[in-house]
Amino acid sequence: DAIWETNRGCPYSCNFCDWGSSTMSQVRRFDMGRVSAEIEWFARLGVKGLLLTDANFGILPRDLDIADQLNVARARYGHPRFIHYSPAKNNPDRSVAVARKFAVSGISPVHTFAVQHTNEEVLASADRSNISVEKQRAVAKVMLEDGIPTVVQLILGLPGDTYDRWKGCLTDLMDWGLHDNYQVFNYALLPNAPAAAAGFAPQGEVGTISRDVPREGTGQRQDAADALTRVTMIVKSRTFSSADWVKMKVYTALVRALHNFGITRLVALYLHFGHAVAYRRFYDELIEGYFAATPLHDALVRHFEAFLADEGALEDLAYERFEESSYLEASRWTFVQVCLDAKRYFE
Repeated sequence: DAIWETNRGCPYSCNFCDWGSSTMSQVRRFDMGRVSAEIEWFARLGVKGLLLTDANFGILPRDLDIADQLNVARARYGHPRFIHYSPAKNNPDRSVAVARKFAVSGISPVHTFAVQHTNEEVLASADRSNISVEKQRAVAKVMLEDGIPTVVQLILGLPGDTYDRWKGCLTDLMDWGLHDNYQVFNYALLPNAPAAAAGFAPQGEVGTISRDVPREGTGQRQDAADALTRVTMIVKSRTFSSADWVKMKVYTALVRALHNFGITRLVALYLHFGHAVAYRRFYDELIEGYFAATPLHDALVRHFEAFLADEGALEDLAYERFEESSYLEASRWTFVQVCLDAKRYFE
């Protein structure tokens, strides 16, 4: 695999982003001859995967030509087999065109939405108000119509968020037609990000903890110390308490387990389209009405409370079965627990 870039710089100013000094800057292009030569070199060398580190691929008109060249190289040499990229946030027409090109060739069959949140006030607290939610929705509509699978990236713990707004964010995505996969990240204070700078928030405006957390991956680890990295994250702000943060984490684990992983998704869709039951009402009643009285919900609450209190605690949960132990991300652990006792839960 290889890390690659065709330009450098980002015109946006999101305060959680570790592009740091390259944010709010002019996008500087690498020479197109160099870019074309590198594509050819990757393909001939048999590089399997490319991590394209452009902040907003599709922001420039020439990015359509780059996408075409990648597809041609893959068709000719069989490589690169796949590419991971960050789509342009504010250029819906070009983002759609790139997504279609990559989906047809198979080099990137899934389109990623860097939504972070659907509430305009919360986005403004992250200095992300310059990226229109309506433009995200326009792209989502096309992806749905074209049958291109999606991944939505969200950040839990943005200053300005609340438990109610976070629940609305998750169910807004369902209203947009995005049901496949919500990738939820903690608000991490990355070393180069504006949010990590001294004086980012007045004293007492945010509360943080530092923990060893798994790197983004399959959601499952075999060893407690495997692939961990130390991260400082926001767990309270002027708009939400640490207790609210726990509630957001629990609600997220259940929504991802039940909806993204498919346990109740068809039920929710049927009630929504057949009986005008709002997704928010469905999951509020299911999670806060039914699941809140179950041992599974209590276990999740205790787990995240312990994660806040204990500096050595892990965010994922231990799972033992068939004399093997694993550590599962919370939604995956929840999914397994429900599946193991599915008859009782559905009754």
